[in-house]
Amino acid sequence: MTERQEPRVKLPAPSHMGIVVKDLDQAIHYYDTFFGWGPFQVREVDMKRFPNFFRGKPGTGRFKVAIGRCGSMVIELFQAMEGETPYAEFSGAKGEGIHHLGFQLEDFDIALAALTEGGMESIFHGKSPQGSFAYLNTDKVGGVVFELLSYSPFG
Repeated sequence: MTERQEPRVKLPAPSHMGIVVKDLDQAIHYYDTFFGWGPFQVREVDMKRFPNFFRGKPGTGRFKVAIGRCGSMVIELFQAMEGETPYAEFSGAKGEGIHHLGFQLEDFDIALAALTEGGMESIFHGKSPQGSFAYLNTDKVGGVVFELLSYSPFG
């Protein structure tokens, strides 16, 4: 048996999970009635309204997001509306499904630097009024995007 090494970056338990769906209203109804998740709050996001970069270019797409709960886990449901977004890209390549796991970090900048130096590619990042965020691609192993947050958007 090989000796276990200390991890380069120690992430906390995920604070939330993001799921890409094709029809937001249908998904909300399904997750609410079948699993009891929610209640969901829906909002539209125009990426032109905050500083962000998707795949190295300023983000200009639009999407809807519904935020609800499954016990202590926050669930985000995303529906791409127009333009290039991480959710349109995922939907086009994989259809519906788990897009990302989100982690709230006190040491956001240190963790982001360590993970990108370790080979994870930042595919979507920016700043909101609450703080910084970054989506990191884990396609080399695992295929689930990791979202790092410097803040808690869920209260």
